[in-house]
Amino acid sequence: MYTSNDAQALIEDIHLNFQDTPYPGEKNIVPKFISIFDDYYDTYLAFKDIKHWQDIDVDFVLSNKDTLHFLTAEAFHFYLPAFMIAIIRDPIKVDVAVDSTFFLLNPNECKKSLFKERIKYFNNDQAKTVKHFMQFFRDVHAGIEPIIDDINKTINSYWNKF
Repeated sequence: MYTSNDAQALIEDIHLNFQDTPYPGEKNIVPKFISIFDDYYDTYLAFKDIKHWQDIDVDFVLSNKDTLHFLTAEAFHFYLPAFMIAIIRDPIKVDVAVDSTFFLLNPNECKKSLFKERIKYFNNDQAKTVKHFMQFFRDVHAGIEPIIDDINKTINSYWNKF
């Protein structure tokens, strides 16, 4: 059984292993957007002033709970730690950010080329941290969350090699 100390240790591990992740640059947050009325533009506006993923809190994740899939691979790599921490801290409050985050980490759900593009930026320690994050969520929410089976499949199909 996990404790709040375990959650804090995982958060510290995320900070340690992602602290040097480079900011993707304002022009590399989202792929080119077509107009000011599309989701990519809205995502760009939400993230453009956030140069440090550590500045993102649970409320920001809640407000932008379905934006991760609009980010470039570099921006996904940069902002993912903040989403993982928000999910650890308050998975109910961040709502569908939980589902979208695990969906994007699942090679069987994402288009294979997009998954490979996103995860190529992760070093070994970061990939292990992502795996530990998924294991933590799975174990803490076993029997509660309907996505637990998908998380198990995700871990077994890709992340277990780390």
